[in-house]
Amino acid sequence: MGSVPSSSNPYNRRVNFPHRVASLMRFREKRKERNFDKKIRYTVRKEVALRMQRNRGQFTSSKSKPEDSTSIASSDSSMRWGLVEGRPPSASECHHCHISAKATPMMRRGPDGPRTLCNACGLMWANKGTMRDLSKSPPVPLQTLPPEPVDGTGTATAAAVGEQQSAAITANGHDSSS
Repeated sequence: MGSVPSSSNPYNRRVNFPHRVASLMRFREKRKERNFDKKIRYTVRKEVALRMQRNRGQFTSSKSKPEDSTSIASSDSSMRWGLVEGRPPSASECHHCHISAKATPMMRRGPDGPRTLCNACGLMWANKGTMRDLSKSPPVPLQTLPPEPVDGTGTATAAAVGEQQSAAITANGHDSSS
C-alpha cells in the first residue's frame, strides 16, 4: 500500500509546491485586476449607438409603423431630431435604380449609407461590392398611368386602352395580354 501516492505524503507536497505557489500568485494578480464597474468600449459600442435609430433620445425599431409615421410627420420637434442626431433621413427611393421604398421589400445599406438602396441593389452591393447593371433589367415604371377620361357612353376610348396595353407590355418586358 506504500506505492499508492497520497496527498498527505510530504514528498508530493514538495514536488507540487513551486507549481502551486506560481498558480496562486497568478490567481491573486488576476483577482486584483478584476473590475466589476460598468466597462464601456467606446470604439465599438459608440459607433453602433450612433447608427441606431432614435426617438426622443431612446433607441427605437428601424421598422416604421404606419400610425407612427403620421404622428412623426406632424410633430415639428421630431423633424429636428434627425438633424440633431446627425443622421440623414432614410431614402424614399433607391439611390441607384430610383425605385420607391414602398415598392421594395426592404431598403438596404449602400455606399451612401444605411437604407439608401432597394433590396435588389443592396444585395448586389453587399455580396459583390458592385452596383447592379440596370441595362439588363426591364425598366420599372415610376408611376401608374392615370385613368383616361371616358367618353359620353361611359367607356374609355380605344386609343386610351391601346396606350395602356402598350405601356403594360413595355413595363413587364413581355406581352402578357393574352
